[in-house]
Amino acid sequence: MRLFLGGLSAFEYWNEVRLGRMPQPRPSRITSLRSCARREDDILAFSRRLALRRLSRPLDVLVTPGSSNHQSAFAQRQRTSIDLPKGSFCTIDDDIAIASPELCFLHLSRHLTLPEAVLFAYELHGDYCLLLDRDDRLENCRPLVSRQDLARFLDLCKDAKGAKQARKAVRYALDHARSPMEAKVAFLLSASSTVGGFGIRQPELNREMAISLPNGRCQVRSCDLLWQDKNLAIEYDSSSHHEELSDIDRDARRRNQLVLNGLTVLTVTRRQVRDFAYLEGLAGDIGRLLGDRQRCRIPDIRLRRWKLHHALFSSSNSPLRSLHNARRHP
Repeated sequence: MRLFLGGLSAFEYWNEVRLGRMPQPRPSRITSLRSCARREDDILAFSRRLALRRLSRPLDVLVTPGSSNHQSAFAQRQRTSIDLPKGSFCTIDDDIAIASPELCFLHLSRHLTLPEAVLFAYELHGDYCLLLDRDDRLENCRPLVSRQDLARFLDLCKDAKGAKQARKAVRYALDHARSPMEAKVAFLLSASSTVGGFGIRQPELNREMAISLPNGRCQVRSCDLLWQDKNLAIEYDSSSHHEELSDIDRDARRRNQLVLNGLTVLTVTRRQVRDFAYLEGLAGDIGRLLGDRQRCRIPDIRLRRWKLHHALFSSSNSPLRSLHNARRHP
């Protein structure tokens, strides 16, 4: 008998792993939930294990389709398919299995809008995580899964509920974002017009490159958004009104070095990216610098873009915040 954790509980555990607070789960060949814990007493006993004490309650417990979906203060049972691809689970203890980041994405993205699912994928691919129990506090960490591996897993689950939207979201979510704001800007600029984006070709995020310094040495620098073939970069200034003078001086030197190495560098601030009209004009400038033809025959394209912009900037940074709040206050 095993306890199977999924949903927000599994995602919380993986974030603890990313932050070095919990041990890395072991890969498993488990593809079936047939041995899952079903009885209330058994699930309660598992929930008291030391390995699960850092997780918020109620726990998200996966059970087979024929099992009861009884909810309690310590566990919410979620029925799920008994046939899953390899790589769906890892093990914490011999009798506790946790959904992989890929399976977490498939299950949780069912409850999200497309923009929210895209931001969730960005977080899984990115170098940051948002702590749901601490008002979306941003923490730097390693990615949980690459875009390529997530897409590969979803292809194996193409007939699963919600898989179509999940695969679509992954197409828009790039690797190595370092903040939700970088993710939102990249998504808005590069998403197709049909979903409200500006249709610009996808950039690379935080791509490292060697640049020459005035003293003849080389140094590695990275750009927030980079179109290397066109020598164009966008730098996001997250705190332009509150930086120390030393930070302003450092960033100015850094951008000057990029310009002296042949890059066109555009800088945007938090206030600017939240201004739809400004971002619309910036997207047009970027398209012209890239040589992209901005031809769109969708009659209501400006309304679609405004709606996507509003959806991204009118709510919490975390796409899972509403799910987390609903679980705490049913």
